Amino acid sequence: MTIADPVVQQFAEHLNELYDDPYVEPDNLLINELEDKIRYENLVQHDSSILVQLAPTLLRIINSNNTTGITKNYAIKFLDILLPHYSFNQILSVFSEDLLVKAFQGNDNLKRVIAKTLIKADPAKVSHGPLFLCLFKTFANPSTELSTINEVQKAIVALTLESDEIRQMYLNNTEIVQILEEMKHNKVVQSRVIDLVCDILIVIPQLPTSIYLVGEEELARSNDLLFYRFCVGTWRTLLHLIHQDDSLRFLKEKLRPQIDFGSRRFVGAQTLLDDKDIFVDYDDFGIVYFLVTLSFVFPDFFKEFDERYHLVDYAVETYRHYLKSVNFLASLNTIFLRNNEGLYRNFKLCNNSVKLFCHLLNDKIILEQKLTLHEFPPSIFDKLVFDDLFTIFGTLCDSEWKIEKMVNDWSNIIEKVIDVDIVNDVNINSHHLESFLKAIAKSGIPLGRLEYPIDEKLEKLKKQTGVSVEEPLTELM
Repeated sequence: MTIADPVVQQFAEHLNELYDDPYVEPDNLLINELEDKIRYENLVQHDSSILVQLAPTLLRIINSNNTTGITKNYAIKFLDILLPHYSFNQILSVFSEDLLVKAFQGNDNLKRVIAKTLIKADPAKVSHGPLFLCLFKTFANPSTELSTINEVQKAIVALTLESDEIRQMYLNNTEIVQILEEMKHNKVVQSRVIDLVCDILIVIPQLPTSIYLVGEEELARSNDLLFYRFCVGTWRTLLHLIHQDDSLRFLKEKLRPQIDFGSRRFVGAQTLLDDKDIFVDYDDFGIVYFLVTLSFVFPDFFKEFDERYHLVDYAVETYRHYLKSVNFLASLNTIFLRNNEGLYRNFKLCNNSVKLFCHLLNDKIILEQKLTLHEFPPSIFDKLVFDDLFTIFGTLCDSEWKIEKMVNDWSNIIEKVIDVDIVNDVNINSHHLESFLKAIAKSGIPLGRLEYPIDEKLEKLKKQTGVSVEEPLTELM
């Protein structure tokens, strides 16, 4: 497709009309037709004539004091459609660097388009001029729209990850360093800079921790629940980053105050947030998953703080009353649950603890050594509603060692599931049931008196559904 295409010619004439007469309304049908041609013919990248010919009129519309906001956004929309089909060098041959810089002084729609264009720029052409600084200033501006921030951040991250020259700007360019510090102390944009750092820290571990690591005192001063939730989520992200990259191992020690604070928050020990009304009745699930993540990525650290604040014991004592404690235990690294005798001695299986029970089933040591018939007789399943029983049944069917436990000790689960009329139960998928029963039948574990009712149920399910879970979908067609 070239400038000679009839639809392109029609669009060029329409742009001139829009520039000459502010009362002319943009033709959305025309731009949609042109977008379809560009997308499906996919030829514009081989011919820059469309960009060369239409760009001047588009820029006149965008920069004119006489065109309406609707018309300006119409022109910007077409740039957003067109520019992705060209290389950054092709774009620079039509739009000078000065024009791109000037675009950052325009409306947010235009800023988004230019940010998306800069993602594919040669970092060397961006780092030595004002463009990267323009991106950063736009990112730091409290009045920039959120949708624009998202595109600008993508561009900043892409360029930072690709170029060492740009990475050095964070450390050596005085304006960039100053912007980072100012953002850190501006409540409106502070979360932006922390989020950005989490995206680029893996390639710039030298960034000052003061920019992105928020402590207990600062959280108390902010008295902002949303910011608090954001920061706790960031700590969890940092744990993952430290675990993934050795260059960030130094941060493990830096996070000690945050882990200490989180531990105190979880068990109800004193923190600086205690006298803040907005935190009084807040169920702190962010802290729960922060500590849970710690138990997996740095079990040595978790053990240290568990010994100091008795995190697991607290959760075991309170899980019947607090959802946060159930979620903590039901997600925790199970090595910290294997030797907690109180958990198994006083365990109560009910709707609220089914998730925790399934979590325990997934640990072979716990299943074999702790979930004994003495502490967990078949009768513990008697009062469960069928949905909860089926959840446990599905968990027990996903490995042979669990199936063996169920067949030998908790066969009543299988019997209850088999006895249910699955067709009339809208909450249970008959194909799932068939799959689970086949796993039992093919496990090689002696089924004894269960063998016949399982086979009978499988036959019944096959007749009801009309197809076995092992048969290909083509059998249904």
